[in-house]
Amino acid sequence: MGRSPDPSPRILTVSKKTDFVGRLLSDVEIRTPLPTAPLKNASLLEQGAVIVLMRHMTQKQAESSVESLRAVHGDWNETRVSQAQEIASHLKTSIRKAGVARLNELRSASLALKEYLQDVFQQTHGMDLEIFRDDLWAAGEIVNDLTVLGTTGGAYVLWLAADGAVPAHKGLVRILSRLDLMKPTTSSKRATESLEGLIPSGKELEFTITFHEILEGWTHPEEPIYMRVEALRKCTYGKKAHKDRLVYLKRQEERRKKEEIRRIAAEKKEAERLRKEAEREARRAEAEAKREEAARLKQEAIAKRKADIKKKAEDKKKAIAKRKADAIKKAEAKKKADAKRKADAIKKADAKKKADAKKKADAKKKADAKKKADAK
Repeated sequence: MGRSPDPSPRILTVSKKTDFVGRLLSDVEIRTPLPTAPLKNASLLEQGAVIVLMRHMTQKQAESSVESLRAVHGDWNETRVSQAQEIASHLKTSIRKAGVARLNELRSASLALKEYLQDVFQQTHGMDLEIFRDDLWAAGEIVNDLTVLGTTGGAYVLWLAADGAVPAHKGLVRILSRLDLMKPTTSSKRATESLEGLIPSGKELEFTITFHEILEGWTHPEEPIYMRVEALRKCTYGKKAHKDRLVYLKRQEERRKKEEIRRIAAEKKEAERLRKEAEREARRAEAEAKREEAARLKQEAIAKRKADIKKKAEDKKKAIAKRKADAIKKAEAKKKADAKRKADAIKKADAKKKADAKKKADAKKKADAKKKADAK
């Protein structure tokens, strides 16, 4: 087994420190928008407000907005407790909208400023950052908790509080010692002395901002700064962090792949479950349809049988009625025929009687005529 790494930092030689610092000042990209120059006649609190607003507008607009709010409220605590819409009405931007439309455009800027002021109030129990000038070491701890301003934005304010010097504090000492640029210390005086040999002439602001950017970006959850700045991977701390990060990313990728496999398997299982459920539902629906069709056919058969029985009964009834009617008709016809035969018989008898009477009369007449003739 290999030896465990020496927990004590390995300090670089002066020339290597100078080269390392120079390269970092060149390679580290400052992603936090910062003023090209501080706002004149502004407090440290107001300088921080400019930085916060610059994330939503230009430096000139941010400075004009801070001056406008200062003139209107006079007390930044009043701004802190103001509504976002009221703050938005005093922000100086190129937006010409008014009312709700203006608030919607400037809502994020107004809320960011309110949150920054609330941050300051909670960490300092007041609305004044001038206390930074009295104790930069303690100020560094406060800046670390000003989450809205951020470490890099706070570094600019600390630089102003230090009157243009690099502000020594615990967080800065920690990152510099981990980068093998200085020994760890809890003494503000010793830290300041150690810093003197590291800072290129006239580069106090660049040094302050760069190393606070490194401090802030080291633990970035998505892209730690050592992943994008190769120079940081040259020191022991950076190498280890980079190696650990690669291991972490590899594990994350393996975990992601496993989760993807599980997800695909789960989706496949769910798809299979849904398919089977759909098949069961289709079979159930088919069976239900068959049952309904069978029930319908049965009802139709029953209805048909009933209709046939009813029709047969009606036909029988009609047949009986027809037979009765035919019998009545036949009887009436017979009755009429009998009556006619009787009438014809009577008529014939009458005619015969008349004929006999006429024949008898004619015979008598003939006899009378003969008698008369014989009498002559």
